[in-house]
Amino acid sequence: MTKEEVNYILNYFSHLMPQDDRLTLKYHMYTHSKSDDPKLQKAINERAETSEKVENQEILGKAYEEFELGVAKKIVNQYPDKLYFNRCPKCNSLARTPYARQCKSCGFNWHENALARFKLERSFQLTGRQFFLLGEITKGEIKIGQFIDLKMLGLSRRAKIEAVEFYDKGDNGEVQAGIGLGLGELSEEEKDFIKRLGSFETPIDIFVKKLNG
Repeated sequence: MTKEEVNYILNYFSHLMPQDDRLTLKYHMYTHSKSDDPKLQKAINERAETSEKVENQEILGKAYEEFELGVAKKIVNQYPDKLYFNRCPKCNSLARTPYARQCKSCGFNWHENALARFKLERSFQLTGRQFFLLGEITKGEIKIGQFIDLKMLGLSRRAKIEAVEFYDKGDNGEVQAGIGLGLGELSEEEKDFIKRLGSFETPIDIFVKKLNG
């Protein structure tokens, strides 16, 4: 695994880290900051005073890059279906972010503006109806006839949104609005794959076209 891939995983999929690893990384960030900001320095000092809470503190005395590599490998091994490596369609180089659409290596541009983004929480099949993805909109507005890009989930295709339905979901005793997207054109194998995946933290792009171009 390259250093670039390690940084990509830690920067954009840190939610998959165990709590101990996340705390260790944050502690290292605070204690190695050279900022002159007094507020940040205060935060650094507070972190230092409570450093005994970091169970894996002995790791900080080792090669830090080795620790980062170990954390990244752990995420890859434990959550292979929840990672998305955004690579250039032309040269296969890793993009800067999961949403970047221009290659930093060869300059190839595959921009297509996303109309909206959707964060998947779960999925299910209604008898006699579409296969539904349940979750929330994080950007824009989703309409029937648009296409959700399932590449980020590990399926190299876009599925047409045939139904958009809102529902109330109860989280921690609170009633919140959720949205269900009814999809067509999915095989039973693809549906089973998404069901097994469960939730997916990184929001998924919604486009007006089925394919680029």
